Amino acid sequence: MKIIAILTWRNIKIYFKDNFLLFSSFISPIILLFLYILFLYRIFHESFDTLIKSNNTLEPIVDGICSGQVISSLLAVIVITIPFTIANVMVLDKSAGVTKDFFLTPVKKITLALSYFLATYISSLIICLTTMIWGLVYIYKMGWYLTSSDILGLTIDTVLLTLLGTTLSVLINSFLSSMQQVSIWGTIIGAGYGFFCGAYMPIHSFPQGVQNITLFNPATYGTSNLRIHAMESAFNKLADKHVPKEAIKKMEEALDMIPNFFGHTFNQTQHYLIVLGGIIILMLAYFLFLVSKIVLKNNRHFHFKLCN
Repeated sequence: MKIIAILTWRNIKIYFKDNFLLFSSFISPIILLFLYILFLYRIFHESFDTLIKSNNTLEPIVDGICSGQVISSLLAVIVITIPFTIANVMVLDKSAGVTKDFFLTPVKKITLALSYFLATYISSLIICLTTMIWGLVYIYKMGWYLTSSDILGLTIDTVLLTLLGTTLSVLINSFLSSMQQVSIWGTIIGAGYGFFCGAYMPIHSFPQGVQNITLFNPATYGTSNLRIHAMESAFNKLADKHVPKEAIKKMEEALDMIPNFFGHTFNQTQHYLIVLGGIIILMLAYFLFLVSKIVLKNNRHFHFKLCN
């Protein structure tokens, strides 16, 4: 455990001392937040124009709903993109030959892999939770209807989804050996992931084939929980203003707060179980990958000894 702690701390320090990695990790959520406010917020708000025109007193509540939608979309994306950026440390070590140097010492491959995983998760969590706090400040400025349980729920969602993003990122980076490969994958994930978790656009607006793929993504249900915790209290205020419950339910479905899995819907607890299931599957895949590399390395040593 001491070796894991030392290596984890070493990887965290490397990340925070790398000005480029640190800057790109912190600046990307800020840029996304401004882009979401400039573009997505207006689109979200326009979808409620009919409701506002029927009752002008509802506009502050709609502002609260739209700001919650913006922040839930932001968090749903960065919990994947930030860990992928931070996991670049392990690729940097590979390309610089540091990894090979570690293997000349008694440090085991699994120990080193675990240190990269923990360092990526801890560093990512710091940035994602910081971004969540910025988001809460934004919601407060626009229209605050959140409760303490909503804030706790957003925190739990961020912690779990960051773990999902870390596991996926470390698994992908395990196959990469150069920063050029990292750049390509970073572009693919940064550009496309938001669509496949329902962060950028409602799932029902996609072609049916894309919808089906999205519904098998565990992060889709994590995004749903983020939306619930960021917007449900504001929707409850709409109910207090005598907006029909049927209309509210349709709005919640349209905003992917209630994903429809081929005619079936799940509650929040089931959403969490789906996310945890995704984390476990990815962790098993990462573990099997490490074991296969260890077995392959041992077989090579065995054949080398036979040849000699």
